Amino acid sequence: RQEGAAVFVEIAAPPMNLFGPELARDLGSLIQQAEADHSVSVLVFKSADPDYFIGCDIVHEFMHPDRVVVGGNMKYDAAMPIAVASATPLVDWLAAEIAQSRRGPVLVAGSVIAGEETAVLEALAVVSRQWPDALLIMAPRKPERFDAAATLIEHAGRRVVRRSGLSLSLDGSENGTPNGTHDSGARGALARTPGEPGSILLLDTIGELAALYALADAVFIGGSLEPAGGHNPLEPATFGKVPVFGRSMDNFRDIAAAFLAADAAMEVRSGLDLGEVWSALLSDDARRERMGQAARELVQRHQGATTVALKHIANLLGETQERL
Repeated sequence: RQEGAAVFVEIAAPPMNLFGPELARDLGSLIQQAEADHSVSVLVFKSADPDYFIGCDIVHEFMHPDRVVVGGNMKYDAAMPIAVASATPLVDWLAAEIAQSRRGPVLVAGSVIAGEETAVLEALAVVSRQWPDALLIMAPRKPERFDAAATLIEHAGRRVVRRSGLSLSLDGSENGTPNGTHDSGARGALARTPGEPGSILLLDTIGELAALYALADAVFIGGSLEPAGGHNPLEPATFGKVPVFGRSMDNFRDIAAAFLAADAAMEVRSGLDLGEVWSALLSDDARRERMGQAARELVQRHQGATTVALKHIANLLGETQERL
C-alpha cells in the first residue's frame, strides 16, 4: 500500500472452497478496502464458468464489475507447449523399443496414487485377455510410491522395467542412433517371452510423463479413483488421447465436466471398469480417434486466457504508474 502496488489475483477455485467462508470473506473485505482508498489497484481474474462460484461469489460481492475479468482457465494454455516439446530421449527410445519388441497397445497410467496401482493392474489384466502384448506404463505421482508400485507389479506376476535403470544417450552420437534413441544397455528391455505376461515400464522419474502420452493408445488420469481430486487431463488431450478418469476430479472439476459434455473423455468407477473402458476404446479405432480429436479441439478452443490476463495486467500497471 505504501508503494502504491498493483495487485493481480487469479481465482482458480471458489474462494470458499480454498479458504472456508470466514477467510474468504476476509479476503473480499481486504480487496474492497484496497480499492476504496485508491492506494492499491486490484484486478481479479477468474474462470469463465459461473457455476464454479455458486454459493459464495465473494469476488462479485466485494469488487466492482469493471475490476473482475472473466478470462477463462490458463491451464489450457500450459498444455500446448508439452506437445511441441514431446521429442525426448525416452520417447525416442520407447518408440523404437515398442517397434522392435512388438508390444502394444500402449497404456499410460499417469500420476497414479496409493490405492490405485492395484486397480490399474486389474485393468491391464482385462486388456491383456484380448491383447496379451499390451504394454503398461505406470507413473506414480509421488517418488515415495516408486518402490511400493514395483512390489505390487511383481506380486501381480509381471516383470518390472524401471525407467531409472535405463541408460539412454542424450547426445545422439552413441551407436550411430539418431536423436539419442537408446544404447545397448536399454535394448530389448521390454521384449516379451512367449507364454509369459508382458513386463511393465515403471516411470520412477520426475518430469517425463507428459511427453509419453504421445505414444499412448489409451490413458488413465490418476488421483481420481481415490478421493484425491484428480490430476491434469489436458496433457493427454493435447496429443489427441481420450482422458479416462475416476469420479474424483474436484481439482479439475470444470475441465473434466467440459470433456465429458463434449464426449471427449470417459469416467470409470473401478479397476475392472477401467479395463473394460480401455478395451472398448481399443476395439473401436474410429470412436477412439473421434473422441481424441474432440479432446484436442476442446483444448484449442479454450486457449487464450494467458493473453487476456497479460493484457489486463499491462493496463493495471499503467493505472498504477499514472497514480504515482
